[in-house]
Amino acid sequence: MKTILAAVAFVAIGAVAPALAADKAACLDQFSKLDTNKQGYITGDGAKSQMEALRASGASTANAERMTSAEYMAACEKNVFEVKK
Repeated sequence: MKTILAAVAFVAIGAVAPALAADKAACLDQFSKLDTNKQGYITGDGAKSQMEALRASGASTANAERMTSAEYMAACEKNVFEVKK
């Protein structure tokens, strides 16, 4: 019985975990909307809430004044930001 319950729990977690992670396409779409200059990074007012969320998560960027697309995507896929799908 314990084996069956463990198997059911394992399958349930496996089915839910991907739904918890932010969708890569949604993250990319959101970054594209924030990167109005199409420079590959966000800065200033456009990055303020994202930078605050990143710092609140305990992470940081290589440059304190901007966030690159790679930094944004890594944080977004870990659900650091609220991404609108």
